[in-house]
Amino acid sequence: MNHTPGPWQVAGQHEEHGAGGVILSVPKDKFIAGLSVAIYGEESKANARLIAAAPDLLAALERIAGFTYDGEKDEDGQEYEMSIDDAFATAHGAITLAREALAKIKEM
Repeated sequence: MNHTPGPWQVAGQHEEHGAGGVILSVPKDKFIAGLSVAIYGEESKANARLIAAAPDLLAALERIAGFTYDGEKDEDGQEYEMSIDDAFATAHGAITLAREALAKIKEM
């Protein structure tokens, strides 16, 4: 089973679910999780930001996990060949995704 596609965002109090720091998907406004801000305050808000960034973090990890270098073999035993430019672009893209996810966690 796949997770609910992102992006996710942190919303305020959500009456239907009775929790502060509710996490919703965008644009479908689908409930993902609720955290009690009344009980844990700032810690719950920080946890909500971390959960909301999960799809972005997953994308960065998938990019990093897909990174290959010369000499590595695929499932069929064939060697991957990647130019220096392609390797740099792949690594740069993964780092960019990771930085964007971290910014969401810290700034929300």
